[in-house]
Amino acid sequence: SVNKHRKKILIKNGGHGMTLNSGFYPEACNVTFEELIDSNEVWIHKDGVILPVNIKTSSFNKMTEINDDAINYTIKIEFAFNKINNI
Repeated sequence: SVNKHRKKILIKNGGHGMTLNSGFYPEACNVTFEELIDSNEVWIHKDGVILPVNIKTSSFNKMTEINDDAINYTIKIEFAFNKINNI
């Protein structure tokens, strides 16, 4: 029948993420952002709950006040759990 699925998905994990914008920071905070990008375990405080996240941004381009005027970083994250829990 053309109305039935012929190919089945055995494991499908729904995930979701966010893009974070740092706002404007002084050049002295570059080390903090570099450590965040390189961290293995990171958590975010969202809606009163602390949630584990994975940093999806893989490279860090250090900005300077002389070259970039205002330092503002954009970091992509993905929540470190499935959208639907599997039992």
